[in-house]
Amino acid sequence: MRRCVWLVAVLALCVAATMGKTVKRDVIGYFWVPDNDTSPYWTMADHSDAFTCVAPTWLSFDKTGALTVKADKRAMRFFRSRGLKVTPLVANSPFKPEIARPIIENAEAVKKNVALLLKAVEDLGADGINLDIEGIAPADRQLYNVFAVAIAKAFHEKGLIVTADLPAKTSDAPNSVWGGWADYPFLAKHFDQLQLMVYDEHWSAGSPGPIASIPFVRAVLDYAVTVIPKEKIVLGMPFYGYDWPEKATASEVTAVKSQEMLKSLNIKPQWDSQAQSYWFKYETPEGGKRTVYYESARTLKTRLDIAREYGIAGVSIWRVGDETPDFFPPLKKYRDGK
Repeated sequence: MRRCVWLVAVLALCVAATMGKTVKRDVIGYFWVPDNDTSPYWTMADHSDAFTCVAPTWLSFDKTGALTVKADKRAMRFFRSRGLKVTPLVANSPFKPEIARPIIENAEAVKKNVALLLKAVEDLGADGINLDIEGIAPADRQLYNVFAVAIAKAFHEKGLIVTADLPAKTSDAPNSVWGGWADYPFLAKHFDQLQLMVYDEHWSAGSPGPIASIPFVRAVLDYAVTVIPKEKIVLGMPFYGYDWPEKATASEVTAVKSQEMLKSLNIKPQWDSQAQSYWFKYETPEGGKRTVYYESARTLKTRLDIAREYGIAGVSIWRVGDETPDFFPPLKKYRDGK
């Protein structure tokens, strides 16, 4: 009896210790540095502890099918010094079917491109790769699946991570021009994470509206959790918005830029309670009317709460440097498992 009491006490202590622990969640930052923009560097210098992984845009396939590698070795050393995983992002430039197809069109192309990507990642000493091949034709869905199997096998044999950025959708919709090619359940069997790009619900060439309304976020996750293991789902979140003219393509506005605009225009934003997003309207000096939807710490907190609720692996952010300082306390709290 005395021994049983001792064992029960030990088990109780173990359970209490386990309950007191927090498990870090993934926070992946897409690291793109446009010309004359140092904001991503400052963000990482000041707030690297809000992230677990960085996906820098260092690899791209062009229209000739050639792979270009433009790595920032100083940034790589910095990421390593902060204990961050690094999974360089590879994209097709631009995101068009005719640029995407040559990358995956046959066994020879797949073999060649997988080898090129593996060499680039190993030369960098990175932890894996983030696939951002977009604009794939729905008819090429099976070609991408074959590519997925090949790259996953090659990278996993080397102990490297393979993640992919996939279009957000609320059903399989294999004939959809936007996301028909993305076979969620198949890709989940082969990739380590599927980073769902849950943004551009309203896009630059469309009508004004929230970039990722809360009902839209929930609808995407409601579908995703039925076909992807939760521990492989990453919620892609925007740190940007759009400034729409009346009858033309919108320009992108960062969270920082939107705050600067509100101050210079001396106006207060409106709150869309259904979408849970801020927006405002203004007139240009020439008399043109414009509508802006933008991101804020308030909307970020709501999305993080949803990520907690669904019990998914983490979140990813497009892009590092677009945020205002008040984004970081909730982001760090989320990363730390709280």
